[in-house]
Amino acid sequence: MEKAYLLHNESEDLTLKLKTPVFAFLPFFNRYSSRSQSDQHDDLVTYMVADDLSVTPMSMTSTMALFKKYNIQEVDVLEEKVVSIGLEEALHLLHCALHSEEALTNVFL
Repeated sequence: MEKAYLLHNESEDLTLKLKTPVFAFLPFFNRYSSRSQSDQHDDLVTYMVADDLSVTPMSMTSTMALFKKYNIQEVDVLEEKVVSIGLEEALHLLHCALHSEEALTNVFL
């Protein structure tokens, strides 16, 4: 493939061997809320972590933007996977984050 067809920061392998993006959804409570603990369930915020470990607040708009960006036409093709992260996985994730832009894929798939 000619270099003219590649973006300045993409390799030929990345362009020709496309992978399905991996995302993680992480719920968090707002610990700085002035509400009582019984009302804290309203402060639950979910964040999305992309394969490159970028973090964005989860919303319908951000989800639809990702579907469009990765040309996901059918929600049925998506797969949910629950993973546990121990010390070994955390160290592997750290290593992959420093050497790859597909840290979640490399560690959990």
